[in-house]
Amino acid sequence: MSKDNQHNEQFVLSYELLALMRWISEHESKALKRIITRSLSQGRTTEMNSESESLSACQAEELQHAILDYLAMMEHLLVEVTNERATKNALERNLMPALDQIDTTACDDSTIRSSLAIATSKMERNPSQNPKEVLYKELIKR
Repeated sequence: MSKDNQHNEQFVLSYELLALMRWISEHESKALKRIITRSLSQGRTTEMNSESESLSACQAEELQHAILDYLAMMEHLLVEVTNERATKNALERNLMPALDQIDTTACDDSTIRSSLAIATSKMERNPSQNPKEVLYKELIKR
């Protein structure tokens, strides 16, 4: 997610975050309901009632920032989990030794991550392939 520093404060959500939010709303509505129930039972109801009585311009701006902060946190968590999964998959597919041999001055992190994700995917479809070879081919392509 990126936020524009101009006065109109535009922001952009990644497709991945939008897809995740849609999936959560379709498949995890019961879990969301439990979170909301827990929030309300822990006193959030009284805060919401007092806040909804009058909403000043300052409060509206605070709400906008809270939404942006929430979406930024979701985006950060999505990236974090994606990276953790890629690392786990690499370990499972014996790609870590190959990763350790990559010159990080020649490739940036995003190139390595995308190559790793594609190599892992290819290894899932054809586990008999040499993991190092598959990863190096993907790095060379990029």
